Amino acid sequence: VVIREALQAGLPVVGARRGALPEIIDDGRNGLLFEPENAEDLRRCLRRLLDEPGLLARLKPDRFAWRDADAYAQDVERMYAQVVGPDRRVGKTGSISDASAASGPAAQPRLVRDTPPDLARPRLSVCLPTYNGEAYVAEAVRSVLEQSYTDFELVVVDDGSSDRTLDILQTFDDPRLRVYQNPQRCGIPGNWNVAVGLARGEYICVFHQDDVMLAGNLVRKLALLDADPSLSLVHSRAEAVVEAGAPERVAEWREKAKTDFVEDGEAYFRKLLLHGVCICAPTVIVRREQLTAAGGFNETLGYACDYEMWMKLCLEGRVGFFHDSLVRYRWHADNASHNYQYERGVEELGRAMRAAVAYYTRRLGETPQAQLLTEAAEAVLEQREWAAELDRGRSWLEDQAQRWQELAEERERTVQEQQAWIGELEKDKAWLEAQRATWQAQAEERERTVQEQRAWIGELEQGKAWLEAQRAAWQAQAEHWQAQTRQWQTSRWGRLGLVLKTVEPAQGLPAASAKEREPDD
Repeated sequence: VVIREALQAGLPVVGARRGALPEIIDDGRNGLLFEPENAEDLRRCLRRLLDEPGLLARLKPDRFAWRDADAYAQDVERMYAQVVGPDRRVGKTGSISDASAASGPAAQPRLVRDTPPDLARPRLSVCLPTYNGEAYVAEAVRSVLEQSYTDFELVVVDDGSSDRTLDILQTFDDPRLRVYQNPQRCGIPGNWNVAVGLARGEYICVFHQDDVMLAGNLVRKLALLDADPSLSLVHSRAEAVVEAGAPERVAEWREKAKTDFVEDGEAYFRKLLLHGVCICAPTVIVRREQLTAAGGFNETLGYACDYEMWMKLCLEGRVGFFHDSLVRYRWHADNASHNYQYERGVEELGRAMRAAVAYYTRRLGETPQAQLLTEAAEAVLEQREWAAELDRGRSWLEDQAQRWQELAEERERTVQEQQAWIGELEKDKAWLEAQRATWQAQAEERERTVQEQRAWIGELEQGKAWLEAQRAAWQAQAEHWQAQTRQWQTSRWGRLGLVLKTVEPAQGLPAASAKEREPDD
């Protein structure tokens, strides 16, 4: 798609030489090819665009001939007619089962569980297409099997589920249940057609895997169809069940009438065409012969295939409606209709409307009424497209408002967190201030202690100096007195005193030598 959009815009493409890319990119003409997983080769291509003069201008491609889905579908139909022949096409014989058989054995759904032979021709076939429906399929099947009307078969066709859907279906022990599985995905309308092709009943009800039949649904609708052969379609009001996580706006695919009615089919066709879808698909019961004669569900319309079919069937007979809610329609986050309603609904509804008007013209002829409906349909489509733009704008504004609300809430949470954090910081600041004051007081006390110690040390130093001075004085005096004592002892009177023992020797003085003890001459 990226390559085709680029070529449509006249832009050359640099792509890997892999898969289908070389089928579209002609190396050197509308683009350049490099070897997959080879960064050096990719660098070579990009370097050529920078270094080779005129290369980019030479690579300007012709605009790509874009074909839309309708043109592609027409090509496929022509190929299909060439392969199987015109008599086997859907809508020629009016048999969906013929179309299923024409596709060959490989495309046939695999039979998982069948009904006994004595139940081979029920009045009604309830068709239940499934895909990854393990969350709701058991309740849906149980609600069908518990209906008071019993002459029906329940045909379940699984479209390649990867969950426990088939295991859950096997737990039901009811002979009316038939289970098949497609060998490959068919998509929603394709799977509906497969289920209808396998159905054997006179009447058809295509039910959803996530909805619930309420009491009296089948018996009341079958009684009305049996009583009035002019009816081609009967439906009823649906009770919407909005589950958690689902979009706020429920799809308005429901009739708003306040009473039961039976209305002319052509008048109801105009209502559906000009006022939009007002039929909830799982509430519908139709005649199988008329549905197959109308060609089955249009698989090119996706989720709008039932809308086109109901309009076609309106041209085959009258329409009946029950005001009572006989089906519970589940609106949840995984509902497949979300994409239809919110993404491509207007485009598909427009194609369904145009196809229905074309069918009306083929069915009733080129009448002034047909021309008027064609013009009215185009006017309605224009209004719907304009309304869709407004709705997208409203959704964008709501998203922006939601984002701003979330930002405001986030900002408020951030402010509150910051305020709480500031409060903690204030507490920490107060604690730090208290600690600082304590440390200041301790520092001042320590400074006073240091000053006192320094003063005391100074006094000690002074005392030490005074003691040193005293010791030195005493030492000098002691040495003086020792000298005086020695001098006296060595004198005549000293020696005499020693002799007479009247004087003790001076303490600590050395004893006089023999020579010193001799009397003086």
